[in-house]
Amino acid sequence: MSVLSTYFRLAVVMPLTVAAILIAGRSTAVAQDERRHSARAAALEAVEAQVRAAFPDIQHLAPEALVALLAAASDRIVLLDVRTAEEYAVSRLHGAIHAAPDGDNAAEIATRAGGLEDKIVIAYCSVGLRSSRLLVRLGQGLKVRGATELHNLSGGAFRWRNERRPLVAAGGQTRNIHPYNVVWRQLLVDPPVAKQAQER
Repeated sequence: MSVLSTYFRLAVVMPLTVAAILIAGRSTAVAQDERRHSARAAALEAVEAQVRAAFPDIQHLAPEALVALLAAASDRIVLLDVRTAEEYAVSRLHGAIHAAPDGDNAAEIATRAGGLEDKIVIAYCSVGLRSSRLLVRLGQGLKVRGATELHNLSGGAFRWRNERRPLVAAGGQTRNIHPYNVVWRQLLVDPPVAKQAQER
């Protein structure tokens, strides 16, 4: 074997082989990420189905329907973030009012919303369970105060984030979201890597 052919093998063929291996490895990693993302999205869909089944009298609104409502009638929308104050501080939907998950005061919510007359109330939490419970508990009180429609955001803040819709925090837009706990965190398509509030 000549020096030139050995040089050619080392200088050209070997780097191309290594590059091909790296690309194949990256493709494998990408495929694994896609499978993991699909599994997490499917798990969240299963949770959504369980929430809808557990609360059949609540209207469940898909995120794309909320986007359409916000575009058509944002002045009529009242967003209730039914998570803990700690979760709310990490991020929330733009314009959302915090409502404690165990809250029982529809009048207080109406006051913080600037009134509910002719308003569409859309509640959300991480996945829709706590917000559905709040609507069952306070729905009549919210309607008495003028709310015309009550909805639970299907999939909650997790689905909203998984679909790459905007979240805000005190400093502006963010991708961070409180994972609620280590189990529910698995429903996030790309779990946050930023420092999170203490997980329960």
